[in-house]
Amino acid sequence: MPDFSYEKISLLPFAGSLAVSDAIESITGLSTTCKWPNDVLINQKKVCGMLLETATGTPSIEKVILGIGINVNQEHFPEELRHKATSLTNECGTAVDRIRLLQLVLEEFENRYIQLAQFPPLQLLNDWKMKALLFGKKITVLESEFSYDATAIDLAENGSLIIKTEDGQTKNIFAGDVSLAYI
Repeated sequence: MPDFSYEKISLLPFAGSLAVSDAIESITGLSTTCKWPNDVLINQKKVCGMLLETATGTPSIEKVILGIGINVNQEHFPEELRHKATSLTNECGTAVDRIRLLQLVLEEFENRYIQLAQFPPLQLLNDWKMKALLFGKKITVLESEFSYDATAIDLAENGSLIIKTEDGQTKNIFAGDVSLAYI
């Protein structure tokens, strides 16, 4: 692992979602979008999610694990997920070679990892923003157990989402979930 700052480590889910997005588009021809902070969507339904875990020692981070889950050949979803989740098979109408997809995800992740290691974080984040649909749009933010409406403005260099609340305050969201508000 390179001597990444904590800020760059926190951007690994952005590198991962771009890698998955690029791999899915390459193998299926489907168009994907990225959802802050760590999901990949097809037709506004979740096809991939990620979770970043770190193990810290004294005085630095010892390990970083980025878990990536992709719905590949799943054909059926529980009723409560049918309008929120999808799979590559459901979207392209045919089974997808999981081994080839894994190879592509790993190749693309290596490219994004090198990009993050060698260039300023804004380069990766700008690539990610090109795949996101939420900027300038009304969103619903879910933080802990409460939600509120806001407008997604931008991404900060640390990967936090910059929003404008309905009362006009600008703030950064570091964790939580967002969805496009349907009015």
